[in-house]
Amino acid sequence: MGRGQVLDAALHNRHRYLWEDPVRFGCVVCALLLTFAPIVPFLLTLFVVLVVQMGAVALVSRFSLPGWSHQWGKRLHPGILASSMCVDWTNLTACTIVGAMLFVRHFGLTQSLQPLCVLAAGVCLLPDARLCRWLLATEPGRRAEHLREGYFWRDPVKLGAMLSWAVVCWLDRGTLYFLALSVVFLQLNSLIVMADKYLSEIEVTRPRGLESLLLEREGRRFMICLSPLALLPARHSLGDEAAVVLAITAAALIVVPDVIRFLMSLAARFWGWVFRPRRMVMVRPATTLVGVLRG
Repeated sequence: MGRGQVLDAALHNRHRYLWEDPVRFGCVVCALLLTFAPIVPFLLTLFVVLVVQMGAVALVSRFSLPGWSHQWGKRLHPGILASSMCVDWTNLTACTIVGAMLFVRHFGLTQSLQPLCVLAAGVCLLPDARLCRWLLATEPGRRAEHLREGYFWRDPVKLGAMLSWAVVCWLDRGTLYFLALSVVFLQLNSLIVMADKYLSEIEVTRPRGLESLLLEREGRRFMICLSPLALLPARHSLGDEAAVVLAITAAALIVVPDVIRFLMSLAARFWGWVFRPRRMVMVRPATTLVGVLRG
């Protein structure tokens, strides 16, 4: 793979800050307006709905045909797919929270407004933090290597999913009800577009169709990305304690294997460093037997 192709992939899939991402920037503006506006007129409602629906437009604009993540080669495919998945899931989450804030203002449940505003600001600003940008390398080749062979603390999709599970378990039932309304009435089209965007890419790599959701690493990552949406109805139907147990179990399935693999790798390195074979260096004598006899 040429250096020009790697640079082209890095340029097209670079991190974009808040002021460069119209979806996140619009969500921050809408969250502030819905929090501090004394009333919510029709024009403000229309503006919020347009911004929320911008997420689906952004999903469509970043892909055209199946195989879009393979155009820079098989080696860079995991990093490009994971970084795009993080951006789309962040935008979808921000739009869902802003839509829930709109429902809160119209239904008058003002005690849920401030936590949702803080949550929307955190979702929109967190990707720009230096620690979050450190998770994935800037160079696409190293990024793909980290996702293929690294641990969960270098995978932003898994970390974001575990953080979303914690938020779903922490919020009260009234706030979760408005989040569910936002998902059903405002983000259903974005979910359909997102599923079509990534399922086609996963099926490209393996001809067995939906089996690749379990057999391919990218398929499992996509299921983990959408898992917080399944935790919402689980908490409503099964209760708070069952939702917490499900979240802890799912987090353990992600964390424990990587921790065991990391400890085994440390033990193997320590064993190799302590018991590595010592090379015997043959030192040539300064004098020979013939020289001694002649002398």
